[in-house]
This record gives sequence, structure tokens and C-alpha cells, in this order.
Amino acid sequence: MKKTKMFLSLGLLGIASSLCSCAKTLTATYYGVNKDSLRKCITICKIDTTVHNGAITDVKIEETYTPAVWAKLTPEQATSLGEANTVKVVVNGEEIQYAKYFSYEDLTWEAKTGSDEVADSMFGEPISYYATSGNFDNDFIRYLDIAGDATYKLSPNAQAYFQAVEEDKIVIQKKETEKKNGNDVTVYKTSDIKPTFPNGKMRSTSAAEKDTSWRAAVEKLCPFFVGKKMNYVDSISDDDLEKYESVKINDEDFFEYNNNLYYLNEEPASKVQKSYNNKKNWQVLPVKKTELSLNTINEYLLGVNNAFASVEYQSVK
Repeated sequence: MKKTKMFLSLGLLGIASSLCSCAKTLTATYYGVNKDSLRKCITICKIDTTVHNGAITDVKIEETYTPAVWAKLTPEQATSLGEANTVKVVVNGEEIQYAKYFSYEDLTWEAKTGSDEVADSMFGEPISYYATSGNFDNDFIRYLDIAGDATYKLSPNAQAYFQAVEEDKIVIQKKETEKKNGNDVTVYKTSDIKPTFPNGKMRSTSAAEKDTSWRAAVEKLCPFFVGKKMNYVDSISDDDLEKYESVKINDEDFFEYNNNLYYLNEEPASKVQKSYNNKKNWQVLPVKKTELSLNTINEYLLGVNNAFASVEYQSVK
């Protein structure tokens, strides 16, 4: 009997080992737009989420800049491009000159300006760019923010832009008129002016104070996700259409996150309230509202959630 039990145990261990060996380690990447109301800027984020056997094992967050940062011109650059290819913006009494046209992936974007009030409403973006061709009614930032048609919304427009920045494919252009078959034709040509990014083009390498403080906060946040499964939704409503947010700020100014609301949308109010008011359902995030904005926290939770969901089931097969 003892031998039989021993062989049976070893057999079960072998089966368990075989089952475990099927688990995979997969990484998915989400790209999105971070409207950072704390630092009054818009950045484009890249969130790498690694999943093994149905749980998160690592999260890395990187961000790059919009044209509001890298399309600024020095007086010499503005003179080189010419008045027809630059735009002047006055923000808080300071005059800033921007390149009027840039391109990547066969799309050319043209600058349009707004008032100080418009800039403030756009999280510090004093200038907007619109496509010169194609069926895009939205400005550049809203274009990047389109989630995409895939099941898991990983934002392909933001991905294409982020990769163009990484690969030095952003081109500042000059608009010119040429004769073709006797007619005037508008053409956009590559200029000698290069985008002026901060150090290394990424926030992780920038020495600017708002970037170093952002980096410190992100380094504290990323380990929070390790070992977890995500079921994020920004808010739900009960059957009385009362709205419940999944992120709140506690009395000590830390963010808290409720991962249980996902399955309760339009459930009876009593059931939703019970879950919402249960302290055990709230997890304290290791960052305060003075370190990251609520917009940023929600964007990161969404990004990790979507990346996790896109590989969760494959990681356990």
C-alpha cells in the first residue's frame, strides 16, 4: 500500500508539473493619452504589462511628448522656416513660435492656435494640429486618443505616433507651391529643422522637475500591479442610474481602487452600495493626489487592464 501511495503521489505531482508547464509569460503593450491635470500637460504613454499564468508579473510605464513640446522653435529656426511655415502663440504673456507643419506615416498636420483660456482647458497645450488630408475631423490629440476597433482597446494611433518618435520619423515640414502641368500645386517638403525633444525623447530620461517627480511616482505605482488580475472600469451605475467611481481619494490623500465594481453595472442599488461601501474591496495605491493626477491614475489603470485582458487567457493555456 505504501508503494502504491508513493507512485500515486508521484503521478499526481507529474500531472501538476505538466499542467504548470503549459503556463506562458506574455507581454502586451497599451498606448494612450495621459491628460495630466496635475502638471498641466498632455503626454503619450506606453504601458508594457507582463502576464504569467493569468496574473501580472511586471508593469513598465514610459511616456513621450506632444508637438506642444518638441515643435517649439528658436528664433533662428523660425527665421529658417519662414513666416508662412511658423505659428506664433502668446501664453501668459510669453510669445512662443511653433513649426506649422509636421508629418509621419504619410500624414501631414497643420497648426492652429487658441487663446490662453483654450490652452488651459487643453491641459497646457497652447496649440492644436489638424490633418491636411484624410477623413479626420479631430485634432491631433483626439486622433491619438481613438481606442481602435480591436476587442482590447490598445490605441493603434497612439502606438504609431509613439513608435515614430522612438524611430526618429517625425518630420518638420515646409509648405511650398510648385508648378505641375501649368497649375499651382501645394507640396510639403522636409525641412532642415529637427524636433526639439528633451533628453532622450522620453520622460524617464528628462531632467525637468515635472518629469523627475512623475518618474518617482510611477516607480512607486508599478509594483502595485504585480500578482494581480485586473477588472478595471472607470465607473458603473446601479439600476437607479446612480454613478459609482472605481477610484477615490482617501483622508490621507492616497488613491484607492475598487476592482470589484466591474461586474455590478446596472445591478440593484443595494447590491452595488454594499460592494462600494465594503472597505475590503478597496485597495490603497502607493501614490497620493499630489504625485499623480486622477486623470493619470485612471489612464494607467485602463492601460494595464486592457493589456492584461489581451493576453490573460493565452498565458494559462
